[in-house]
Amino acid sequence: ESPLSHHFYFPGLRRSVSFAMASLHRPKVKTSWTFDGEQRNVEDVEDRLEMPYGKRLRLEKLNIPDLSSEIPRMPTYLTVLDLGGCGLTSLPESINRLVNLQRLRVESNDLPEFPRSMGELANLTRLCAYGNQLSWLPGEFEKMSKLAILRLSGNEFSTDDEGKTGISVVMKMPSLEQIYLKNNPDLDIPDEFCEQGFHVIQ
Repeated sequence: ESPLSHHFYFPGLRRSVSFAMASLHRPKVKTSWTFDGEQRNVEDVEDRLEMPYGKRLRLEKLNIPDLSSEIPRMPTYLTVLDLGGCGLTSLPESINRLVNLQRLRVESNDLPEFPRSMGELANLTRLCAYGNQLSWLPGEFEKMSKLAILRLSGNEFSTDDEGKTGISVVMKMPSLEQIYLKNNPDLDIPDEFCEQGFHVIQ
C-alpha cells in the first residue's frame, strides 16, 4: 500500500474504506463490506463509493440516519458528497469541516433543519435537499457566497399571516441563480424573489 494511503472506518456503515494514492494522481478505492458478520466483496461498490481523484464520496440509499460519527472521518478535500435517501434525521454541526465541498446532495431524507454551521461551506455551489421536512433556512446561509443552485422542492416551507417565510435569507445570497420550490403548498413566493434576478422554479 502506498505511503500516501488513508484508511477510514465508518462504524455506522459497518465497513472500512482505504484510499490509496497510485503512483500518479488518481487514487484507487479499496472497500470491504460486512454482511451478517461475513466480509465479502460487493459488485456495485464503485457505484456506492466513487472517488475519482479522491474528491467524490457517494453514500446514497444507505441507512445512516446519524452522521455524527462519520463526518469527522471524511477527508476534508471532498468536493462532492452524496447522501440522498440515507434516512438522515439530522446533519451534525461538524459538517462545516468539509470546507472544500462544492456539491452536497441530501435529498429524500427526513431532515427538519440544517445546522447553522453549514454557512461556513463557502465553496458550495449546489445544494440538493428536496423531499425533506425543512421549514426554514439558517441566516448563516448568506455566507455561502458561491451557492448558485438550491433545490428545496417537496419540503414544508410556508408563509405566515404576516407574509414572512423561512427562506428570506436567499435574498442575501449573491451568487444564487436558481431556486426550486415546487410542492411546498403553503408557501407563497414573495415578489422580491423574482425581482432579485434569480430563477424561481415552482
